[in-house]
Amino acid sequence: MYAQLSKARLSAFVVGSAVMGFVMTGPPVDPIALAAVASGTFLASASANTWNQLYEIKSDAKMARTRARPLPSGRLSATHATGFGLTSAAASAALLYAGCNPLTAALGMGNIILYAGVYTPLKKKSPLNTVVGAVVGAIPPIMGWAAATGAAITPGALSAGALLFLWQMPHFYALAWRHRKDYAAGNYAMLSVTDPTGRSVGRESLVYTVGLAALPFATVAAGVTAPMFAVWTAPINAYALYCTSLFAKEASEENARRVFMWSLWYLPVCMALMMFHSSAWGAGGGAHEGASDADDSSVSAARRALGTFCVHENAKASAAVAESAPDANVAAALRAVACPAVAAETLATAAAVAVSPAADVAVSDQAAAKAVAALPLDNDVNSSDAMQ
Repeated sequence: MYAQLSKARLSAFVVGSAVMGFVMTGPPVDPIALAAVASGTFLASASANTWNQLYEIKSDAKMARTRARPLPSGRLSATHATGFGLTSAAASAALLYAGCNPLTAALGMGNIILYAGVYTPLKKKSPLNTVVGAVVGAIPPIMGWAAATGAAITPGALSAGALLFLWQMPHFYALAWRHRKDYAAGNYAMLSVTDPTGRSVGRESLVYTVGLAALPFATVAAGVTAPMFAVWTAPINAYALYCTSLFAKEASEENARRVFMWSLWYLPVCMALMMFHSSAWGAGGGAHEGASDADDSSVSAARRALGTFCVHENAKASAAVAESAPDANVAAALRAVACPAVAAETLATAAAVAVSPAADVAVSDQAAAKAVAALPLDNDVNSSDAMQ
């Protein structure tokens, strides 16, 4: 019953987003702080969900989707739930304060208050509740970043939070549309209830999906992720935009289901890509002080191993090797076509040679060096250039 009260599966997902924020900061990884932010975030989420269900007992009893929960079904008393909410909040604060830092603890407690004290009552008053709920969901990755670095307002922290914020909007709009009758029965002011035509939920879903598609380019421009983050997420975002555009044109059950389904796998995939392509794991260490060569070397080794499956890295290596031989220019060009990033590099090299023909020899030497750096080797040679 307490697992239902805390929404254990949802809370575990929230923990995953906090871990993403923590890992994105790069080396060194403090296992104690990581365990503390994971445990503390879970307890904070459990507490927030408990207060939410305490507030909504009567409304939950009217909805088919929620009437079997512990409180509206009478399987658990409000007194027990209150005790659980207080205990989990106190334990969360203690863990985050002692194992991380005061900032992370403050973010955790503030998020409980925002969820239970602002978002929950707003659900009965305004469709803006979804936006406030998305802010709540964006804070855990920022907590993870703060736990590792002691800072929350940085490009990396805000990028991680933005991913969660933007993703939640089409996800919950699609969910609310599919369950609009239930929400109406519970007297909730969801956008799917206040605008029964569905035009608003479809349009808003598309707006935030466009934001999701633009986010990787913003993180690259801000230096938070390597350019390959934008490359790998491009086809994912293209599919998300396609599905959501159908929902914007016609708010049907099928189109809402499409949006909801892509949102289920989209976030874990993009969180993993954002962590993997975080610039903090490149040369020069992490976003905080004390990055060790051992930490950087282990992650670089993992990147080189995974680089054997990367089309870009293999195409880049092949093109670089070919470019080092004067009689292999055509082969290099053909290989470059296989990867837009390699094609861009090839064009840049050609432009440099055109401006200064004397640079041709130097370019050849550099290409050979790049080939070694780009290849997914098993040793530590040029590891900082592997898999951006």
